[in-house]
Parts: sequence; structure tokens; C-alpha cells
Amino acid sequence: MTEFLNVNGGTIAYEVSGVDGPLVVVAHGMGDSREAYRFFAPALVEAGYRVAAVDLRGHGESSVGWASYTRTDLAGDLIALVKHLGEPAVLVGHSIAGGAVTIAAAKAPELITAVVELAPFTRKQQVRLGDLRVAGYRRGVTHLMGT
Repeated sequence: MTEFLNVNGGTIAYEVSGVDGPLVVVAHGMGDSREAYRFFAPALVEAGYRVAAVDLRGHGESSVGWASYTRTDLAGDLIALVKHLGEPAVLVGHSIAGGAVTIAAAKAPELITAVVELAPFTRKQQVRLGDLRVAGYRRGVTHLMGT
């Protein structure tokens, strides 16, 4: 059954399968919907996981007309969903969502237990020493290096 979460003036559609077990949030690629995981989610539930399949902003049953659709925006939506569901999660992301799950893990490492990128859409990273002055950046880099 589809549920909706209000985030920054829009709604994100998602569906939770399974009752118990660790939470896994699956996010599809650009131009797709949560239906991309229709075969994968039941296998995770059978293996003992609770699975939340999400429609990214502007896709599926989620609202359209957002001011921005960046990977950072998508990461914020995923973080909001994990907080809403009330427990740490494994994030699985395909394509643009692959980049978003990595950003989410860097922004909220206390909420993300693992990251799985499926053919991620990412850019070549630029490391500038000045970035290390930002506490959140240092925490995220340290967390990612630890994984």
C-alpha cells in the first residue's frame, strides 16, 4: 500500500514490505519508479528484511514541480524517509539514486548502516584541502573512509 511523506513542500511516495528485520530503503534510477524493485523487494523480505521502496521526487506517485532535483535533494528525501521510519537503514540506489545514497550516508552517518550503489551516476570527485575546514565534510569523509 502506498504511503506518502511530506518533504520540503512536496510528497514522496513509498511502500513498506515486511514487518520485522533491519530496514533497507531501495531507490530507483532516473525515469523509473519503485516498481523497478518489484522482484528484489520480496526476496529481501523473505531473507528477513523490512523494505521501503521509494518513488524519487517527480517519479511514480511522488509529486512533481519541485524546485530542484539534484542528488543532494534526493539524499535529503531519503534521510527524511529513514527518520520517518524510525530506524537506521541500508540504502540501495540505482543510477542517480546511487549518488544520492552516498551523499545521504555522508550527511547522516548515524542513520545509514550501509550503502549499495547500482551503476551509480556520480562525478569525478574533487578534493580541496579547504573542504576539511567544514566539520560535516570531515565527519562524512571519515565515515566513508571507514567503510
